Amino acid sequence: TCGPTCGYVIGTNEYDDQAKAQLFTVAEYAPNTHVTGGLFYFASAYKAPGSTGQVVFKVWDSDGTAGAPGTVLGTDTVDLADIVTDVQGNYLTQTLFNPPINVTSDFYFGFEMLNFDLWTGGTRDSLSLVQTQDGVTAGSIPWEYSNLGTGYDWYDLATAWGFLSTTLFATPYMTTLTPTPMFTSDVQMGCQGTTITFDAGASTN
Repeated sequence: TCGPTCGYVIGTNEYDDQAKAQLFTVAEYAPNTHVTGGLFYFASAYKAPGSTGQVVFKVWDSDGTAGAPGTVLGTDTVDLADIVTDVQGNYLTQTLFNPPINVTSDFYFGFEMLNFDLWTGGTRDSLSLVQTQDGVTAGSIPWEYSNLGTGYDWYDLATAWGFLSTTLFATPYMTTLTPTPMFTSDVQMGCQGTTITFDAGASTN
């Protein structure tokens, strides 16, 4: 049971949750094959003075126990302060994966809270992601990496919080083609100091 000051379900809380993830099934994302990035809608964010907190955006395979997040397929790490700036400016947070991540089965898209000041510390980092109201949306239930008293492990939100159905505001960018960079330059030969302009307009995706 979570009290009125225990924190956020999809974010930092008194259980010091470390990660949150939304499942995307092949049926939902076909015929796409690559995750190039995505958008997250964080409702609040705070970085404590002296904190080294980072947010690691991740794509996981669904090969964990009972279909939980398992193998990490790709990551993009940002400073927590960058998300604080997004929240203060009323912006969504964008992540981009380099290289894009090839997916061939059900996968999870979400984030890890790395090096956050703990909830019970003198000062604490905080972060919360928007989710839909329980029972309003159908589909897969999100998962979290949490300590429910027996050590850290992955739990679905039905087990951890009693949710019936909810969806995280975590939307991946996907494409059917392998992104291929192609560059052309306006100068093919030149001496030291020559200015060269590159054009990537012919790149795929």
